[in-house]
Amino acid sequence: PTVAHSASPTGTSTASPTKGPTNSPTDSPTDVPTLAPNTETVWETIGFNGFEKEDGSGECDLNDWVDPGADAKVIENRWNNVHSGNCALRLQDDSSTSIATSETFNVTNFDTLKVTFWYKPRRMTASSEEFHLYISKDGGNFALEHTWSSDGKLGSTEFTDGIYQQGIVDNIDVTNASDVRIRFMCNGDSNQDRVFIDDVAMEAMPASSPTKGPTTSPSASPSNAPTVHVARSATPSGAPTTALTGSPTVSPTKGPSASPSASP
Repeated sequence: PTVAHSASPTGTSTASPTKGPTNSPTDSPTDVPTLAPNTETVWETIGFNGFEKEDGSGECDLNDWVDPGADAKVIENRWNNVHSGNCALRLQDDSSTSIATSETFNVTNFDTLKVTFWYKPRRMTASSEEFHLYISKDGGNFALEHTWSSDGKLGSTEFTDGIYQQGIVDNIDVTNASDVRIRFMCNGDSNQDRVFIDDVAMEAMPASSPTKGPTTSPSASPSNAPTVHVARSATPSGAPTTALTGSPTVSPTKGPSASPSASP
């Protein structure tokens, strides 16, 4: 018998997978540090007087300060009336000689002055008793800069009798000055009412560089160093923004089954 076969199946269909997305990393922005400047003031010492000779001998000396007379005297260390070293300045009473005046300081290249010193009032307890800091910006004429008093009256700083304490007067404008001098004056009720003064420092701030420049290191720094803030993107530099997605799995479509039919 003749065996007839059914028609051959058509060719298997071709399946073309769909292309996956193109993955190109997104450029990250350039890190730009934001600098927090250190505004600490830069002071330059232009004068100091501990009322001792500069030769290291320990002997007392006014060191070019003006000697006014009887009620102003450099004294040696007795009864703890010196802050450091062996000598201090003593002002007493309230007379024309109850003053001490510094030498002249050239401040042509400065615009701000600071005076720091240590003082000890002795028997300065009456409400009328006080002492003052005067300043001359032309080398001759003096004007009151600040007052220290036993009762802290308006515009003054209250002191404690019998102990050393620090006095600081800063932000003294010397922009238009060339020669500066300072003067301490005592207003005690008698010769037993005194103020001891020691370790007088004169500092000035240069007109051209009032503050320190910023520190620009982005690395970790000590707690007292300026902090550098860096603005960063959410994605690390150079990393792709999206992860690659896998290519789709494509299964080719099966062709029709071809099974021969048997003829009877």
